[in-house]
Amino acid sequence: MIVLTIIGMLLAGLAEGMMDKLQFHLPEKLWGNNFWDPGISWMNKYGPEGTYRFWGSTTVFVFLTDGWHLMKWVRNRGIDLALWGAGVPVLWILIVRVVYGIGFAISYRIDRK
Repeated sequence: MIVLTIIGMLLAGLAEGMMDKLQFHLPEKLWGNNFWDPGISWMNKYGPEGTYRFWGSTTVFVFLTDGWHLMKWVRNRGIDLALWGAGVPVLWILIVRVVYGIGFAISYRIDRK
């Protein structure tokens, strides 16, 4: 199972590196790409007049809308795989993910009215 932990953490690290690459050092060949270019990929989430492009496009299925969120999803699944490979039961991984999601939602919505 240690192999799964190593593979999971390698995937997580590769994905996080790609997230930083997209956010801070976007390769010129990806400029204008509506999936990989963070400057325009937000349009994949929203339709006309601020509506959602599809159900879940800003929440549960956001990883389908742009490269940065896809890499975040891969990073998180890599960490999940590493935990599972280290012997953490799937139920505990799910519980921890729900708690993590609650923490994210609280901090992300702090400024919203």
